[in-house]
Amino acid sequence: MDRLTLDQEGARTGEISASSMQIGNATVTIRNIAPMPIADVRFKPYDTEKNRGTVKMYYGLAMIAGLLLVCGVLWWMITGSLGAGDIFAPAVITLISALIFGAVLWRAVRLSTVVGRSVPYHRLLIGASDGRQVTLVDDNKAVLEQIRDVLRHKVDTNDARQTAKFDLNKDEVLIEAGPL
Repeated sequence: MDRLTLDQEGARTGEISASSMQIGNATVTIRNIAPMPIADVRFKPYDTEKNRGTVKMYYGLAMIAGLLLVCGVLWWMITGSLGAGDIFAPAVITLISALIFGAVLWRAVRLSTVVGRSVPYHRLLIGASDGRQVTLVDDNKAVLEQIRDVLRHKVDTNDARQTAKFDLNKDEVLIEAGPL
């Protein structure tokens, strides 16, 4: 199955220096930082066009197998009520189509459950006073809160000594106080 990843949503690494912040390809001056909310969001990693098409195909195959099942049952009932001696063929077709119907329908339901499943993740939205917005995305809210707290401290205190580097792929934030 195809899978979407969180890094398609925002930057994963960055650096907070004395007076600016570099996140991915974006640079924001610390004194221009405005709001910094952390949003809790749901993400469906397997909800892609290809996966939805696969689920539709399995449901279609289940419908065809179900139609064969109904036809086999009707054939079996008709040949049995006419007193025909050989009802082995309709019984075998009915049994095989029932097995195929059950297997394909089970697979379709399992795939649709996986495609529809959502997982939580968090998005740190860093707004700048010039209207730009930089986004950090991770499934670990504590790391995003730590980055936000470093930025908030720098904005509140104008502390040029504190710097930080972060890598969301490793869930680490390295904070340095700098020289006194």
